[in-house]
Parts: sequence; C-alpha cells; structure tokens
Amino acid sequence: GPTFNGRSRLFNEGVATWLGGSRGRTTQEMYTRLRQIQTARPALTLGQVLSNAIPDAQAEEMTDAFYATGALIVDSVYRRGGIEGLRSLAQLNGDPKVLLAALPTQLGLSGSDEAALDRWWHAQAVRVSNVR
Repeated sequence: GPTFNGRSRLFNEGVATWLGGSRGRTTQEMYTRLRQIQTARPALTLGQVLSNAIPDAQAEEMTDAFYATGALIVDSVYRRGGIEGLRSLAQLNGDPKVLLAALPTQLGLSGSDEAALDRWWHAQAVRVSNVR
C-alpha cells in the first residue's frame, strides 16, 4: 500500500482516526462527537481546534475535536484527490496558520478565508455525523 511521511499531527492523527476511530469509538462515533462539540459551542472555529485552544475545554474534549476534525479533513481530501491528495496533505507543516492557509486549496473551496473554512467544517460534520 501507499506510504506517507506525515509532517503534521493533524494528518497523522487524522489518518489513524479515519481508518480506525479513537479511544474505543468508531470513526462514525467520533464524527458524531465532533458535531456534539460544535453544537454545544456554536462559536467554536476550526482554527481554535487546530491550535488546541478551545475555551474552557477539558483535554479529552479538545483531543476528540482535533482527532475527529483530522479524520474529516483526511476523508474529504481523499474523496477529492485520492492518494495524491493525501500525499499533498501529508507534506503540509503542522503549524495551525500554515494549515488554515493551505486547507481551502486542499479541500477545493472557492473561498480562502477562515469563515469559508469554518462553514465547510460545520457542514461536513453535519453531513457525516448522525446528529442534525
């Protein structure tokens, strides 16, 4: 199978969660958990999750949001660009600012502003979770 040298924690944890879930939860359960976190925190941004800077969050909540977001991004990049898309994602530096700047292109978004990325993140979490 293909091999990747992921340069970011988001990619590495995202692939692991996408393929096998996390902490005894399936990938689907992780997506549902992400949607629950988003619903409980409507002002939460993708940037806050990537920076592990969720206000007043417990460590487990931050980790769940980060891992599930990583899986969501990996899944979306794979659906759009296949293995080559994942290779490109794997090469991105793990710095949240670098990721936020590069993700719109990786995801095929027309808008490159953080608000467009946040809208995508919320819409995708709704799409893949069992929570509406």
